[in-house]
Amino acid sequence: MNETEDRLEALFEGMSPRAAPPEAARLKALTAAREAFEALKRRRRRRIGAAVALAASAVCAWLLTTTEILPAKPFAVELADAQGLKVNGVGIPDDVRLLEVAPGSRLETVQPVRLAFGRATDLRINGQSSLVWLDADHLQLIEGAVYVDTGGKDDMTVVTSRGTVTDIGTRFLVSMEDGALEVAMRSGRTLVDSSLGKFEASATQGRGDVLRLSDRRVTSAVERTSDDRWQWIHSVARGYESDRVAVVLEEIAADLGLLLTYVDDGTRAWVMNQQLKGESLTGLEPRKALGVVSAAADISVTEAGETLNVALR
Repeated sequence: MNETEDRLEALFEGMSPRAAPPEAARLKALTAAREAFEALKRRRRRRIGAAVALAASAVCAWLLTTTEILPAKPFAVELADAQGLKVNGVGIPDDVRLLEVAPGSRLETVQPVRLAFGRATDLRINGQSSLVWLDADHLQLIEGAVYVDTGGKDDMTVVTSRGTVTDIGTRFLVSMEDGALEVAMRSGRTLVDSSLGKFEASATQGRGDVLRLSDRRVTSAVERTSDDRWQWIHSVARGYESDRVAVVLEEIAADLGLLLTYVDDGTRAWVMNQQLKGESLTGLEPRKALGVVSAAADISVTEAGETLNVALR
């Protein structure tokens, strides 16, 4: 051992090793350090989040000042049969046939009305109903009932306080009564999106789904597409334009929710070759039109169950 080492040994002579801290104290210190570290990370995240929010606000402000926000455009609706219709509380004169509707307009009816718009949409609103038009293919039904036939060419969504009904090339009836939504199907499918879940309703071969949604439950049933619930739509009938008897019979059957059948192939062939000779079916409800067509084509048409059966006289 040299002189330096001797002096160091003399310096520490008589000292004992420092006792280790108690385990509990060590754990307490470790926990405090960890909490301090996590608090530091949270502060850094808040600072970063604030910076991001500030940047996002700046971007939004820039967009608002540099982008022209266009209001929703009005659209034209044909008042095919609309006596007693009010728009924003104002009655529509009887001689008005084309109405410009602005999104947000409220429509109210005293009796059933029929409107036409889009490429092929036929909208019928029952009496004592009210709705707000959101845009050309979205409406909000407040109360009452609407019948929608998009003709397979347009789109239509009906919004209610119980759910949203979206068509998929279909004929359907939506009603709101006593706070309950009811959707009845004539053809095709609809999607119903509500707080109680998502549901699909459809119709085929003379039978259609009926969904009812209240505030707490959903019920479903299947009923004939010729059920009495559809009868009010015929008070504002569209009528028929084709001069081909077979086409008109198909359209009448569809409007009544019935399946068209022929007693035999000979009858079908006969009808396929028949044309109307100037008889007007415009605005006629289905059964009155059926009387005109039956006489013109010398055929007998009877309702039997879920079918409209055609025979030669």
